[in-house]
Amino acid sequence: KVTAVLARMEALGIAVDAADLSRKAAAVRRRMEALSGTASALLEGRPLNLGSSAQLAVVLYEKLKLPPPVPQGQKDAAAGPGKDRNGRLRTHHSTDEAALRQISHLHPLPALVLQYRALQNVLSKWLEPEWLPPLLARSGMARAVALPLPSSSTLRSGTTEALPRLSCCWNQTATATGRLSSSAPNMQAVTKYEVMVQIEAEDAAAEDAVVAARVPEVAVASGAAGDAGRSTGRKASGGGDGEDIEAGQRGVRSVAIVARNAFVAPAGRLLVAADYSQIELRLLAHLSGDLRLQELLKVGHGSGGADAFRLIAAAWLRPGTAPADISNRDREQVKRVVYGIIYGMTPQGLAQQLAVHWGLVVDTANTPTSSSNDTRLPYVRLLQGNNSRR
Repeated sequence: KVTAVLARMEALGIAVDAADLSRKAAAVRRRMEALSGTASALLEGRPLNLGSSAQLAVVLYEKLKLPPPVPQGQKDAAAGPGKDRNGRLRTHHSTDEAALRQISHLHPLPALVLQYRALQNVLSKWLEPEWLPPLLARSGMARAVALPLPSSSTLRSGTTEALPRLSCCWNQTATATGRLSSSAPNMQAVTKYEVMVQIEAEDAAAEDAVVAARVPEVAVASGAAGDAGRSTGRKASGGGDGEDIEAGQRGVRSVAIVARNAFVAPAGRLLVAADYSQIELRLLAHLSGDLRLQELLKVGHGSGGADAFRLIAAAWLRPGTAPADISNRDREQVKRVVYGIIYGMTPQGLAQQLAVHWGLVVDTANTPTSSSNDTRLPYVRLLQGNNSRR
C-alpha cells in the first residue's frame, strides 16, 4: 500500500507558486545590491565583491588594517593565514563568520558582509533552488496541471491559473531508521521555519499588499505534531541580531519568508504537516528507564500539554520558571543539548553550534555534561556512559 501511495505522490507532484518565489528573490537581490553600494561607500567608492573571500581579506586586513584571526595551532597571525580544515595552506586570512564577528566592533564592513552572506544563503537555498529553472522550463508542458490554485496575481479576481507541479523521488528503503527520504530534488530539505530577512521598504510594502490580498488560510491541523505546532520559530538573516549599521539600514524593513509556503494546494483543500512528537526523546526515555524524563513527557502529553523541551528547560535550565514562560531561545538551546548528546556530539562541537547561534561559551555548553559537578539528568548520564563504551 505504501508503495502505491508513493508512486501516486511521484506521479502527481505538488504545485509550486513560482511567482511568489521570484518576487521574493527579486526583493532580496535588490537588498544585496543596496548592501554592495553601502560597502563601496564605506570604502570611498572602491568596488568590492562581497561574495569574494579573497577580495574581502585584502580590504579587511590590508587596506583597513583590521586584526586578522589567529589560525588554530599558531600563537599569532604573523606566521600567515594557516591551513584550512583539509590541511591545505590558505591563500589569505579567514573571512568566515567567526572571524568577521571578532572584528565587527572595529568597523561596520564585517557586519555588512554577514548581512550580505545571510541573504545570499536564503536566495540560493530557498528562493532560487537548483530545481526551479527546469521546473519553470517545463511549466508550459504536461507538468503544468490546470488546477484552481491560489496565486498572488489572481487572488483578488478569484480566477485560477495553471501552476507547475514539482515531483521528486520518494525513497522507502534508503535510510537505516526506516524513514522516508526524498531526492531529485530533496523536498524534505525545504525549511518549515520563518526566515527573517531585511529588504528595501518599498519591496516590503509590496509584500504586505500581497499578504493582504491572500485568501484567509485555515490553520494547519497539528494533531500530536509536537514541534510542527511551533514550526514558525524564526531564524534571523540579513542583520537581524543587532548588527545593523546606520548607513545600510535606512528605508529597510524585516519580513518573514517561509520557503514551504511556495508549495500550495488546490482551492478548498489543505496541505497538512504532521510529525511524531519528539520521537527520539520518547525512545530515549523508554530505553534508559529514566522516570523523571518519562514523567516530563507524560505531563506534556496531548494537544493541551506543555512542550517537552520547554518542560526540560524549566526543570534544568530555568528552575522555578513555568514552562509557558520559557523563551524560544531557551527551548532551542535545550533541544540542541539533548539531541547533541543523543547523537554523540562532543561538548566542543555543541559549543561551536551554540556560540554561532546564541553567543554561548564552551564552559556553558559543557555544564550539563560536567563530571566535577554532576547535575546531569539520569538519562544524560546513562547515554554518555553508553557512548563512552563504544
